[in-house]
Order: sequence, then C-alpha cells, then structure tokens
Amino acid sequence: DRVVAEADLVITGMADCGSCTAYSVHDTIEFEKVGLPAVVVTTTRFEPITDTLASDFGLPGIRRLVLPHPVGGTDPDTLHQWADAAVDRLITLYSA
Repeated sequence: DRVVAEADLVITGMADCGSCTAYSVHDTIEFEKVGLPAVVVTTTRFEPITDTLASDFGLPGIRRLVLPHPVGGTDPDTLHQWADAAVDRLITLYSA
C-alpha cells in the first residue's frame, strides 16, 4: 500500500531466473492493475519467459527493460555500464 501511495514508478526484478521471473512479472502486473506504472527488469535469456508469463498473467504488453545476461556474477564496472546505457530506455518505458 505504501509503494502505491508514494511511488510514481516501480521497477521490479530481477527477472533472471525461473521463480524470480514469475514473481517479478506478477508484481509488475499487480502494480499496473492499481494504476501505478511498473517496469520489470529482465535479461536477454529470460525475455521470452517474461513475455510468456505476462501474456499468461493477463498483461501481454508489459513494460520490460532487457539487460544482457547474466546479471549475477557480472563485474560491477560492467553492471554500471549496462545501467548507464539503460537509463534512456527506462525513461521511454515510463513515458509509454
């Protein structure tokens, strides 16, 4: 309830493993249902699963930010580069 009341946008994730992907997609859809824009962060390997789950859960047009795979075990400098490169895409998703 607090997130819904105080946030302008929710970023869920990390959808880069089986159960994490299901829960992240579910959470994203629940926020969207109450009118709060939400973006799920996933990786290239889990993008198809994210899309399938979103369709199965009732929101095929889910907002998703796709990063290279894997995130876990990737060195911090590379993660920072990926995050910097994703900012404009995230802003575009929020505006959609």
